[in-house]
Amino acid sequence: MDRTCLNIAGFIQPTYVVELLSQNDIDGFLDRQLFSCPPERDCYIKEMTPVPDTTPRPLDIFSLIRGLHIDAGDVTYTFEEDANDAAVEYMDSLIDRKRAIPDDENRRGVLSKAKGQFARIAMVLHVLNHSVHQAFDLNRAEFNPNVELNDQWHSTHIDLQSVNNAKAVMDYLISQKFALMPPEVRIPVVQAPSIPKPTRCHAGYDELNNDNADQENDPPAAFSAHFENLAYSGGKYIKKLVTHGREHLGASYVAQRHLMPSARTPGSSNPYKVEAAHAYIQKVCELGFGSIERKGRCAVFAKRKYEDLPDAARNLLVKFNVSEQEYKKQKTCEQL
Repeated sequence: MDRTCLNIAGFIQPTYVVELLSQNDIDGFLDRQLFSCPPERDCYIKEMTPVPDTTPRPLDIFSLIRGLHIDAGDVTYTFEEDANDAAVEYMDSLIDRKRAIPDDENRRGVLSKAKGQFARIAMVLHVLNHSVHQAFDLNRAEFNPNVELNDQWHSTHIDLQSVNNAKAVMDYLISQKFALMPPEVRIPVVQAPSIPKPTRCHAGYDELNNDNADQENDPPAAFSAHFENLAYSGGKYIKKLVTHGREHLGASYVAQRHLMPSARTPGSSNPYKVEAAHAYIQKVCELGFGSIERKGRCAVFAKRKYEDLPDAARNLLVKFNVSEQEYKKQKTCEQL
């Protein structure tokens, strides 16, 4: 991209930040944003420390940054060897933290984006550190001609100090998001009862677009338990389902396209079973978004028209950030 820019400074009332972070993150917006919301601190004017004359203005600092990048053309930053080792270790730890939270999509989303954000923060802190020091030196040189200026004041190799500072900043931002997010909803792992498996013919990849492949029995209660809190923690998946563009969706299609949350049970390595998709579709229907209809010998999800949605379902669409246009949009066969 030409002239790519990073917004590293901005101000918003803390009340709105808290309100944003206290909601379920349906579309991943909050995963991609970094907010710092420190406690408010009032200070009397007379208690403020006077700013020394040699203190640079923010304009001076950003002018130096502009000169390093926009005026100099393309600039690529790399980690120094010891900084790279520390960065790799930290990003691997973020992966471990994500794996330790298997059932909370809000927090997993934050940790997924944290790796790239950490690398960018390290770069930003590295550039700011050099630019602030140079701006101070330039200001001191105006008052003291004996101050020696370093022409090689900036490097494109990110050092270990910047990486360690970035780790501290990232941990603070993650912990702040976690503290303000809704309480974690743990999906219970229930031992599935022993039931005979129905006989079915697997049609291979073509089955993705063949609703007649769904011939399973009604889902056991074990799978239904995974979706009890769907209206609170499953908005991301309900949005994917109702905006997918098809009026009728079979359970196998829903499972194989991952239009549902994972529903893992003990002893099973497949979190997207067709039986679980049946239970998921039933819960979506209970929320008012459609009904289960029969197509031949198969049960399929039939999405309700927008005009026929109950008020409770429309309110959930607002919560899940789904517009009327998105809900009504139909996809062509080529798009599907």
